[in-house]
Amino acid sequence: METPSYFGRKLSGGANSSAGFNYQDICAIICFFERLNRKNIVNSLGVETINDFVIHQENKTISTQVKKRTLTISDVKKILRETYTDSKHIVMITASHFHDDLDQLIKKRDQFRDVMESNLDDLWKQNIVLQFNRELAGFGLEKESEFFIQSEFRCFPERTVDAILLATVWTWTEQRNISINIPQFINSLKVKVQSLRSERGHLLMEDIDELIKVHSIQSVASRVIKEIYQSKVIESSQILSVLGDTQESILKPLEEKLQVADDLIKKDNYRDALDIYKSLATLYPKEEIYLQCAMLNELCNEYDEAIKYSNCILTMNRGHFAANLIKGTSLGALELYPEAILQLERTLLIKSAPEVYYNLGYILWLTGESKMAIEYYNSCLKLDDKFTSAHLNISICYFETMNYKKSLYHINQAICLDPNMYQAYARKGELYRFLGLYDDAIVYFEECLSRDKTNYQSLLGIAFCFVEKGSLSEASIQFKKFFNHYYDQFFQSDDKIGKKVGLIDIGWKRTLFATIELSGENKLNVYVNNTCLHVNTTKSTNFIFIGSIQLSDDTGIILYPSIGKIYENNKEYREVINFIKNSGDLHQVFNKPLYFDFEGNIKVNVKEREKYVLIEIIFGNNYQISGRTDKKSGGLESFLEYLNKYKQYRIHLECTESQEVFIIETKTNINIDLLE
Repeated sequence: METPSYFGRKLSGGANSSAGFNYQDICAIICFFERLNRKNIVNSLGVETINDFVIHQENKTISTQVKKRTLTISDVKKILRETYTDSKHIVMITASHFHDDLDQLIKKRDQFRDVMESNLDDLWKQNIVLQFNRELAGFGLEKESEFFIQSEFRCFPERTVDAILLATVWTWTEQRNISINIPQFINSLKVKVQSLRSERGHLLMEDIDELIKVHSIQSVASRVIKEIYQSKVIESSQILSVLGDTQESILKPLEEKLQVADDLIKKDNYRDALDIYKSLATLYPKEEIYLQCAMLNELCNEYDEAIKYSNCILTMNRGHFAANLIKGTSLGALELYPEAILQLERTLLIKSAPEVYYNLGYILWLTGESKMAIEYYNSCLKLDDKFTSAHLNISICYFETMNYKKSLYHINQAICLDPNMYQAYARKGELYRFLGLYDDAIVYFEECLSRDKTNYQSLLGIAFCFVEKGSLSEASIQFKKFFNHYYDQFFQSDDKIGKKVGLIDIGWKRTLFATIELSGENKLNVYVNNTCLHVNTTKSTNFIFIGSIQLSDDTGIILYPSIGKIYENNKEYREVINFIKNSGDLHQVFNKPLYFDFEGNIKVNVKEREKYVLIEIIFGNNYQISGRTDKKSGGLESFLEYLNKYKQYRIHLECTESQEVFIIETKTNINIDLLE
C-alpha cells in the first residue's frame, strides 16, 4: 500500500506530521548541492519555510514542494495552484516517482523549452506554442501552462535517494578538491537541516565551511596495482641458482640467453621470451623453468599450454601455489568455470592470497552470481585494500544487487587508487546516469573517453544522457560518434534500406527503447523518447568552428566574426550546399561564392558549454547543420567581440578537397546562450 502524502492541504510543509521528514531533508540537500555543482552562486537553503524548502540564489529563489509518492498530472495541477510563489520565485516539484503520463509530458516540455529558447522563426514558434498548449489543455493544464513550463521537476526514487545524495556530495568534493569523511559529513548535514526545521532556519555556506573543517581528513594515497604476473617474473639470477653445477663453457651462453629473455620480459615482449624458455625447458626440466613457461603462455593467451606447464610443476609439487593459481585462471579464461572454481578453491587451501579471491569473484560474476562474487571480492580487499581491479569489479556487483551507496564508494576507491583507470570513469558515469544525474554522468563519461576514445559504454551513455536532457542536437552528435565506431555491430554492408535494430537502456526510473533504422547510405534514423534523430555515419574530419577570420582589401586587414563548417569530402559538401540553396532565398553577389540573407531565413543558435560550444545553423526550418567544437579556445569570445563591433557576421562553409567556399552574410536571427 502506498504511503499517503504527509503534507497538509495548504502544503504548509507537514508541520503537524513527522513522517517523511528524512526524505524531505535529503531532497533539500541534494538540490542544494546540485546547484553548487552547476557552479551557481547559492546563498542559503531555507528549511520549512512557506514551502517545504527554498534555495536562495543570487538572482532568484527556488521554492520547492516535496512528495514521497507517485505524482500524477492531477497532483501537479493542484500543487501549481496552491504553492506559494511570487515573481522572483521558481517552483520546483520533487517526488519519489512520476506517473508515466507526467514523465512523458515533462520530457516534451523540456524539448519545447529548448526550441523556444532558440532563435527560430516566430511564426514557427507560434505553431509550436499552439500545439503544446493544446496538449496541456488535454490534461486540463491550460490555466497553469505558464507555471508548468517554467517550473522544475526532480524525481528522487526513495530506494536510491541516499545513493543520489552520496553521489551529489561526492561530485562537489571532487570539484572543490577537498578531502572529508563524506558519510560523517552527510550525517552532520542531515542533523543540521533537521535542527533548522524546527526554527524555520537557513543553511548558509558558512555552515558548510564549518562542517568541512570538522570532517576534514588527509587525502588517501594513490597507488597503482602492478600486474600480477609481471610481479612474479623470476629474475635470471634466480633461475641460474637452480640449474645445478655446470661447466663454464655451458654456463656462459646459458646466462646470456636468460638475460636476453629477461630483457624481453621487461619490454613486454612475452612471446619471444617464451620461445627461449620453451627451449630451455627441454634441457632443464626444472620447476622454475616450467613456471616461466606457464606464466608467459598465459600472458600470450595460450591457456591450454599454460595449463600443460602448470601440470608439469604439479606432478613434482602438488602444493606449488603459483602453478595452482595459473591453472585456475587459465581454466577460467577457457570458460571452464566449474573446473576453474574447484581449482582456485584448492589453491586457497595452499595460501589465502588476494589474487585468488579476486579471480574467484570474477568467475562467479561472469556466471551471474553477483552476491557470491561480492563475498570473494571483500575477502580480497581485506587482504589488500589497494587492489584496484577488485574495487572496480565489486562496484559493478553492488550496482547489480542495487546497493548503490557501496557501488559508489568502491568506484571512487578505484579512481583514487588509479586516476587513469578509464573503465572506472565509465562505470561511474553509468551509475550517475542510472541515478538521473545526467550532467555529472556526462563529465565522467568524458573523463573515460579522454583516456579511451572508443569506449562503448561512455559513447552510448553520453548519447542517452542528452536524450534524457532534451538536448537533441547534442544527442545526434553523440550517436554519430557512437556509430562511427560500432556501426558494424548493428548493420552489414549488404543490409537493405529500412532494416531496424533495437537498443534497450534499462534505468531505475524507466526503460528507454531505441530503434535504429537504416535510412540511406551512411544514414540512420534513431527513434528514441518519441523523437527521431537523423544521424550521418560518414567518417570524416569535418569540423565546425566559431571565431574571427582575417579579411583584407585595399584598405587593410580586419578581423570579422565568422561561424561555419569545414568539409573534407566534396560530395558531402555539394549535398549540403544544394540543401541550403533549396531551403530559402539567398541573394548571390555576381558570380562570386558570396550570398546575402536579406529575408532572415537563417537562424543560428550558439550554446556555451563547460568544455565546448554547441552550434546549430538552421536554414528555412528545413535543413540544419549542427556540431560542437572540440574545445573552448577563445573563439567564442573573439566572435562576440567583433559581432558587437560590426553588428553582423558571416556563415563560412568550405571544402578542403575541392578548395571551394560558400559564404553567407547576415546580421539577424542569432541566439547566444552563455554559461552563468
